[in-house]
Amino acid sequence: MNRKHLLTYFLAFSLCTSVFSLAGATGTPIEPDVPQWNPEPEDQIVEYGEYLNYRIEAVDDEKVIWWWVNDTEHFFIEQEHRDWTILHTFYFLDPADYPVHVLVYDIDYNTNGAVFTIHVVDSFAPIIEQPTDVSYVEGTGNQSITWTIHDTNLDSYEIWLDGVLIDQAEFTMESTRYALVNQTVDILTEASGVLVGNHQYELVVIDTGGNMARSVVDLDVLHAEKDTVDTGTTTTVTTSTTTTTTMTTETTTEESTPQNLILYIALFAAFLLVGTAVYVVERFV
Repeated sequence: MNRKHLLTYFLAFSLCTSVFSLAGATGTPIEPDVPQWNPEPEDQIVEYGEYLNYRIEAVDDEKVIWWWVNDTEHFFIEQEHRDWTILHTFYFLDPADYPVHVLVYDIDYNTNGAVFTIHVVDSFAPIIEQPTDVSYVEGTGNQSITWTIHDTNLDSYEIWLDGVLIDQAEFTMESTRYALVNQTVDILTEASGVLVGNHQYELVVIDTGGNMARSVVDLDVLHAEKDTVDTGTTTTVTTSTTTTTTMTTETTTEESTPQNLILYIALFAAFLLVGTAVYVVERFV
């Protein structure tokens, strides 16, 4: 082999090396037969109570024959022999983040993978029907406050009286995996036996999505001897009525005394006249 041939081989080798180096630097796939995403799968946001139907596509020179997903507890993927598929959920997922790994295979078993996250969110807070404020006279029993709550995924509640936690509990809700159910719950708290004065009850409700709702009810406990209570039809007043009646009775007694005295004088004069007349008749007739 002469110098001319050696120089030709050297130049060809250098050119090929440069091309492959450039391809690697620009990110061109070394294996062109690997399925390529079109576009690459990305994170998805799903509202609680909705099903996921996420279309994924891949481009390949050969026929795509198989799709795979790692989390088969929450998701399933259609296995049609085509270059696109649909990622589904089996049922309504609870609010949370679900990592997903998907693989695609072509007929030569070349494969490509993608990792992304399904974010299930709950954007709606519980609804609380606001009770009316409460007012009663101290010592009155059977006083309570009832809240009615509506939501699809209640988690827990707290009841506060004047900034002090007096009750808390978690809800036990029926399953809503396959049908979204707007559930209604009543919460009752005893309001009797509270000291005289103005007070505040506060209910805090939280759902599984972290949404929060509040309701504040004012309580006014009245003193039995000094305050008045408007019952809606009459107004009840304490003790002063008895005093007024007693004073009226005493006034009536004082006005009737002169009338009795005049009656006694008239009767005495009548008896005196009759006696005088009898004496005159017997003495001079």
